[in-house]
Order: sequence, then structure tokens, then C-alpha cells
Amino acid sequence: MKTFKADNIRNVVLAGHGGSGKTALAEAMLFKCGLTDRMGNTAEGNTICDFDAEEIKRKISINASIANMTWNDIKINVIDAPGQFDFVGGLHEGIRAAESVIITVNGKDGVCPGTIKSYQLAAKSNKACMMAVTCMEVENSDFYRVFTQMKTVFGPSVCPIVVPYDKNGPVEAYINLLTMKAYKYDKKGVPTEVEMPASENRIAGLRAAMAEAVAETNEEFMDKFFMEEEFTQEELVKGIHDGVASGTITPVVCCANDTLSGVDMLLDAVTKMLPSPNERKLETIDGNPADYDENKPFKGIVFKTVADPFVGKISYVKVVQGKLTAKSVPVSTSGAELRFGKLVTVCGKKQEEAAEVWAGDLCAVTKMEANTGDTICDPADTKALAGMEFPRACYFKIGRASCRERV
Repeated sequence: MKTFKADNIRNVVLAGHGGSGKTALAEAMLFKCGLTDRMGNTAEGNTICDFDAEEIKRKISINASIANMTWNDIKINVIDAPGQFDFVGGLHEGIRAAESVIITVNGKDGVCPGTIKSYQLAAKSNKACMMAVTCMEVENSDFYRVFTQMKTVFGPSVCPIVVPYDKNGPVEAYINLLTMKAYKYDKKGVPTEVEMPASENRIAGLRAAMAEAVAETNEEFMDKFFMEEEFTQEELVKGIHDGVASGTITPVVCCANDTLSGVDMLLDAVTKMLPSPNERKLETIDGNPADYDENKPFKGIVFKTVADPFVGKISYVKVVQGKLTAKSVPVSTSGAELRFGKLVTVCGKKQEEAAEVWAGDLCAVTKMEANTGDTICDPADTKALAGMEFPRACYFKIGRASCRERV
């Protein structure tokens, strides 16, 4: 199995309101990257990420699940987080392991409470943020109405990257504002370049807004903007990437999950604009950043734990330093040995054994006596990483009495 260095990894969590298309988007991304032969459907209960019996029965995500794929030689680890508030712990698990958050917004429903909560948690956790307006194939979806809502709620940082041309109702083409090219997609999601819409003032205005956002990322670009010089595509990509990394730009793309329209441009945006682990470092318990260096002693954090009925205990690990190998014997920060069964990479419920996993990547180990939030490490470096923070429960139990806490 191929290993990836931190610079060539993107860890992203799909967040958003329930029903905004997170699982469907993960399914579309996997299919577009060639990981699946056919796209699953939430209604049919055959998606990669919703594989638990209760998830299939209720047709919603209950647990955070992981899928990995490769696009343009960049490994993308996608964490599909639940959108229902009852299962918000899964979102916190994903946020801890990822550097970036893609917030899905249904093109018909618009900005919802779950959208706002996801954005606020991403900002509080110092994560890069991107927004994807999904379900553009659904009747009455309106990207520009939703985009106006985003600007109103989230402010001027919202920056369009991929927008639809839908002057006569349904989406006729998807326009990449970086390249100023328009694409039409067939039923299999294969794009064909088409002529740019003539005299479309709205598109020109969005392009100008994107250029203005890029100009704010450094003085050189600002000078060029005031000189009324056009930015090159490379300059636009760099400016947006730097703006996303600093939190001053939140790029927005649109896509149609079921028809795969625009999904390729979303994947391009993930690989080119979202930060690698090296650009969003985890902190140790004393507040110092931990380098994603595969040559340092191993250090990782358990960000999720499940009890599998067939395998037993599975601990999901983010490797922060060094390499975790199948023969490793990590220790806890107290120095106690933590032996495990197998080292695997995960794609939904599918597990593939791995010889080693390098810093910046996600994996899972079986039958290890560690808990969620624990730091596991090489005996040579037992300094703990910052732990995990979960929201306070609304319901809890004290002794034999159950009560509800008012918040």
C-alpha cells in the first residue's frame, strides 16, 4: 500500500445540517476518484459511509465514518460527520482529526442551524473552512439565493469559486471562476467545455469579488489589484490557498451529487486550496505545535473508538509524528505499553492492512487498550498532545436518578 507524506495529504470533515448531502457528496467523491464502481444511495442503504444497521434503517448518519481516496496524487481522507444534533460527538471527533471542514449547504434549503453551528465550531477549532452548495440537480435549488444568505450570515470572507449558469431555470453549465471556463456534464458526470455565457454581468461581478478577496492576502497582490492588473490563475490559487489557511477566505463551490456535476472541480479545490497537515499543526498539552515529521519518534492521538461485533475494539488514530508500523509497540504518556492487533486503513467498513502509516495520515488499530483522546507514542517522546473536547450532555445520570440539565 502506498504511503503519503504530510504535504500530500488532505484531511477533511464533511459537516453541515442534517440532510444537506454530506454522505451523498462523499459517495460522489469516491466514485469520481475511481474507488467505487457504482454510486450508493442513502435511501437504498448502500452507501460507503453509512454502513451501520441503524444508519441504514433510519437513513441518516449516526457515527462519524472515514473514507480515503486519491486525486491528482493527493490523498484525501474524508470524515463524514453526522448532521443530526443528537450525534454531535461524531462531528467533534472529525474536527479533531482534520485540518479542514467542508460545510455542505443544500441548494434548496439554504443556510440552516446546523450550517451555522458547523461554521462556528470550525472557527473555534482553528480549522480551514470551505462550503459546498449541493443538490443543484434538485428542482427549486437556487445557488445565488443561498450564496446571498451565506454572505449575510458569514460575512465578506465567503468567496465564490465554482458557480452555476442557470438563467433559464435548471443549471445549464458550471463556471470555474479561476479559469473563466464553463463546463457541461453528461449523465455520467463527464465534463465538456462549452462557450462562456455572453454578457453575464453577474459572473463578472463574482470574478471581481474573488480578485478583491485574493488581493487582501498579501501586499504584492494588493498593489497589483490597485494597478488594475489581471491576476494569473496561479496567483488566484495561491491567494485563495493562503487566505483559507489564514481564515480570511472561505471558498464556495457548487455541485450536483447525484449527477456528479461539479464534483471534479470540488476535488480540485480540496487538493489545491485546503491546507495540508503541515499548515494546520496539532498542539501538545503545553500549547507547542507538533511537527508532522515522519523522521521523529512516533506520536499519535486516538480520535475515535468503536466496538465492532466481529473485530472487537477499534481505535482510530491520527499519526502526528513519525511512523506507526504494524510491528510498533507504542506506549501511553504514562509509559505503559499498548500492544495492538492489526494496523489498517479504513474506507467505510472496508479495512485494508497496512505495513506503516506516516505522519499526517489517518488509520485504525484493533484490540488496543486506549481511549478516545489518548496520546499514544514512542517511549522516546511521551509528551501528550492536547486532548479532545466534547460538548456537555443535555441528559446525564447521577447514581440511580436521571435528570435533565437546563442549558
